[in-house]
Amino acid sequence: MIKQQFINFYKNEESEIFRLLTDLVETNSYSFNEKGIKKCLNIFSKKANFLSYKFLENNCLLLENSSSGKDYILLMGHMDTVFPEDSKFQKILFEGDVVKGPGTYDMKGGLVVALYALKFLHFIGELNNLNIKFLINSDEEIGSLKSKTLIEKYAKGANCAIVFEGAGENGEVVTGRKGKIGLKAFSKGEAGHAAFIIKGKKSAILDIAHRIIDFENLNDIKKRISCNVGKVAGGIGANTVPDYAEIMIDIRYSCKEDGDYLAKKILDIANKSYIKGVKFEMIKTSERPCMDENDNMKFFNKLKEQFSNYGINLKNEFRNGVSDANFISACGVPVLDGFGPLGGNDHSDKEFIIKDSVSERIFLTAVALKSS
Repeated sequence: MIKQQFINFYKNEESEIFRLLTDLVETNSYSFNEKGIKKCLNIFSKKANFLSYKFLENNCLLLENSSSGKDYILLMGHMDTVFPEDSKFQKILFEGDVVKGPGTYDMKGGLVVALYALKFLHFIGELNNLNIKFLINSDEEIGSLKSKTLIEKYAKGANCAIVFEGAGENGEVVTGRKGKIGLKAFSKGEAGHAAFIIKGKKSAILDIAHRIIDFENLNDIKKRISCNVGKVAGGIGANTVPDYAEIMIDIRYSCKEDGDYLAKKILDIANKSYIKGVKFEMIKTSERPCMDENDNMKFFNKLKEQFSNYGINLKNEFRNGVSDANFISACGVPVLDGFGPLGGNDHSDKEFIIKDSVSERIFLTAVALKSS
């Protein structure tokens, strides 16, 4: 019965769904475009007139159907994109079953899916049986540094959570994500003429070279630990002993135990002394805890069983990239991600979604919410 109800609902709403998507995609919401983000949030909130909503600090929007402070289902998404205001990639383009445009996959398409899943449940009189909070932030693409506190606040009152990043290639939802640690490190030595300083040379580059090897040795295929020293800078010329060198490091890991292991290893590298008289310093530039797959499989398996009643074979995947699901998971809340449409090429001018997958993901989300 619910399937036929959804077919009727979607037939009536399809044009509005893609009109909303068009309005959102063609309104630039680059992470630093505050005016554009606010415009998008206003557009979105006006379509959510069956819910209560309020604008929060740092360009966040909360939609809810209950004022209850706990035991709700948290929906999570972000309005910002990676495309600056002067980007040439600003328009939506419909080509058969492909919809191209900035943010279609990452993740304005996912926001539309979430909203219309709620609207469908409202349409069939089921929404009042649920306790929903839907949080939208606007700085995910730059680390959610300002919105992290809000995400954690609403995660801690939730029974479970669903995040609307794009689906996997074959419609998979995400049960786990790697954690990420970003570091910037500096070695500070003493400058001098390369022709005269041999013994006791306080070379910042030599010191940091040792540490590059230490960091790269953290790579572990079996544990799915990746460590990359992606930028190196220092020195002013071949005939000068360098008094300064710096590196930037990206580290990814899959489970909490490996996060603890890496924290110790990073401290060990920082505390090593390779060259007398050279000082080494390190700062953390970014961090997202892992979305530990072990914490989410019970939630996934529960939904998988429910979906089988509708002839849907729910599949899962582990992703190397991060999202706000990482922060939610760290609060001890079961969370699944990847409920947005199928598509790809995010963060490029070839970004797209599959049009037919929008209806599929709306129905999938509605069933997930009824079953959570």
